[in-house]
Amino acid sequence: MTTTKEVSYIVGDALKENKEFKFAKKFMKEVVKIDSKRLNPDYHAYYNENHQSIVKDRGNYLPPSNCAKFALQVGTLNEDWKTAFHGTSLKGAKGIIARNAILPAGTKGVKTVAGHIATNAIWCSQSHLYAGHPVYASPIQYKGKYVQLIVQLKVKGDTMLKHEGGGEYGITTRGWPSNLLLDPRIPNDQLAWWTKKPEDVVAYALLVFVSDKPPKSFYKELAKSRRKDKQFYISRHKKNLNYHFPPTVAT
Repeated sequence: MTTTKEVSYIVGDALKENKEFKFAKKFMKEVVKIDSKRLNPDYHAYYNENHQSIVKDRGNYLPPSNCAKFALQVGTLNEDWKTAFHGTSLKGAKGIIARNAILPAGTKGVKTVAGHIATNAIWCSQSHLYAGHPVYASPIQYKGKYVQLIVQLKVKGDTMLKHEGGGEYGITTRGWPSNLLLDPRIPNDQLAWWTKKPEDVVAYALLVFVSDKPPKSFYKELAKSRRKDKQFYISRHKKNLNYHFPPTVAT
């Protein structure tokens, strides 16, 4: 496995002693209420800090950070497909799990959320930081904490289309400065993927993110820290975007 920094996660019996995973598991039981038969506990995990990790021999997989993973029963996954993330609401996550599929907005009762791009497509990202923005992953208050849900996907990479965005610096997200790198492992104009083919997308896990602060505060503080380092700024030369990646991240 080729990485820029070793992926850090917890699996197996060690999860029983991890308080963050136990809190997320209680949330799953009391709020999400998934039938236990839909879960595959052999592949549950807790991801630690991985913001500098890129697994190059898995299609430049960008592992998530600081979240619990609850694996779903989906059969054998195609490891040649790429890993992606889809931020959603509690209702959206329940629907995806109940249908055992993620469908394009506008089909079979799946509505386009207000403020999102109105198109009959499935949207996702290589970056959990993008998918986890509260514009997409609606916060849920639970026992004094803020919880967000992201569906972890396998996608057929050669059929996914990139949405480069119409802004000066590529893709934009409400509440995030368009001229700052959101995830320093990937250019902003490569953050958003979409497809109209549900057969090319498999939802294989639900990620549970828990925070003491509202997610909007997290992204506000993240942008503030990014502004202090010129390496996070995006510049434009004619039609080309110039990215100044931090030296700890391979481009």
